[in-house]
Amino acid sequence: MQQSLDNVLNAIREARMPHACFFCCTDTALAEDAAALCAQRFCGCATLADFPDYFDISCPIAVDALRALLSELNKKAFAGGGRCVRFTQAHQMSEAAQNIFLKTLEEPPKNTVFLLCGNLAAMLPTVRSRCCIVRLGTPAYEDVRAALLARGATDADAMLYARAADSLEQAWRLCGNEEAREERLQAINAFCALLHGEPPYALSKAIQGDKANARDRAMALAGYFLSFSRDLLACREGLPLRNTDLRDRLSALAPHFTSGRINGMIEKVTMAMSRLYTPASAGATLDKMMTQILEETTHNDEKH
Repeated sequence: MQQSLDNVLNAIREARMPHACFFCCTDTALAEDAAALCAQRFCGCATLADFPDYFDISCPIAVDALRALLSELNKKAFAGGGRCVRFTQAHQMSEAAQNIFLKTLEEPPKNTVFLLCGNLAAMLPTVRSRCCIVRLGTPAYEDVRAALLARGATDADAMLYARAADSLEQAWRLCGNEEAREERLQAINAFCALLHGEPPYALSKAIQGDKANARDRAMALAGYFLSFSRDLLACREGLPLRNTDLRDRLSALAPHFTSGRINGMIEKVTMAMSRLYTPASAGATLDKMMTQILEETTHNDEKH
């Protein structure tokens, strides 16, 4: 990841920056952070917040608003230097908006760069072909840790949550949000209770009762279950853990289940996460997941 980012930063330093770059990464937040860093270097400012020639656009963007923005870029820059536009969630641009943007990409304004982030596959082929694709790949632990430190996390939090979280955004929430930490603690308590034969159905009922956030909360809980299950398997296999602060609790559970049983648990959680992308009830999906895990871990054959 760092090498791809360094290539763009070198291009900026050497004044050979392409007029449009599309940042691709399995972690959306890291791609957006990388684009913001490039924007900062291109604009030559310490902070982008008050820089008049930087535009930060979260898509979707209305066609009229896009036309107004592109028209503004044809005017003289306020600071007399370069202009930069970052589009986040660029794939949410409508086809009409992308076609309007395409005309600008074909004849870009002088000393202006466009930095796009999102799902490259959802962009029009004609737009993709006019962007330099910056493939950041799958971020490593050090990539996430460095991003957390850059955002202001403490070294201790960055070390812990860069490994434990599934994305930069989740790691950042855990670093600075007591509610997010409580949610994670609740998840590990529920996971341990389930493996002791006490499925926490009350938790899934509470999640279902939160109508506005039920699906997101259910996905977060299932995501933690998946992470804990994988660490349970890592304990059995003698592999490094992601949730290093939970080593004692997971290590105490691991000897009671075979690798086959734990893989079965992982499969059940993965299936539940897939169902949560459908209109299925979040609470019912969690209940089914916990029932299946309970069945998987309480069969008589080879449990211990």
